[in-house]
Amino acid sequence: MILLSVALLVLGCFVVGLVTNAGVQYEVNAFAGGPQVSAINYHDSGTGTTPAAVTDTALEDPAGPARVLGTQSTPGPSTNVYQTVATISYGAAGPITEWGLFSAPTGGTLWDHRIFDAINVISGNTIEFTYSCVFPSGGL
Repeated sequence: MILLSVALLVLGCFVVGLVTNAGVQYEVNAFAGGPQVSAINYHDSGTGTTPAAVTDTALEDPAGPARVLGTQSTPGPSTNVYQTVATISYGAAGPITEWGLFSAPTGGTLWDHRIFDAINVISGNTIEFTYSCVFPSGGL
């Protein structure tokens, strides 16, 4: 078994990553008493290569078999970082080229969508995805 690792960093949750329009609306609704932001913790990956766009609501081509629930934390030294880590296992060979963070194990809202250079996996390989979101205090 081979473990590969991919780190995904978002500064202020609006600078570096590609937070989707649907993801922003989900967060706005959460602040207004809607769904819990902590539900945005389901990792998925796929083989799509179309550039990610703010209008995306799903991965282009999920690699399956299912989304993986991440382990959430607020790593130090400060607590203004939200992090979720998940390890996805692959049952078949192929190039993994996209990743997304969702609010549910199926369906749900796509919060962040990334396209990257292919990570070629074979059956039995795993990739650990680490998503960190930094919330700076102060003004913009």
